[in-house]
Amino acid sequence: MAFSPDAVSHRTSRDLRRGAAGILISNTDVSPKYRFQPRDESLHAALRDLAAAYPSDVIAISNLIHDAATRNAHRFADAFRLRKD
Repeated sequence: MAFSPDAVSHRTSRDLRRGAAGILISNTDVSPKYRFQPRDESLHAALRDLAAAYPSDVIAISNLIHDAATRNAHRFADAFRLRKD
């Protein structure tokens, strides 16, 4: 997996366009351009609320995002633990 800025930005934009995210759309040019277009109004409203709250509570919002990622990583790792039944 490459971690160059171009590779990271490509993966990030791909992930934001795909599936559950549904936050961006892009044109099909060789050098694509992206536009903010949430898949539905409820997602748009949630992102608008997040954008409004972020400047006044950056630390809490960052912790929420990172805690969720950590919990998911722990759940994945727990799936491989041997348990006594």
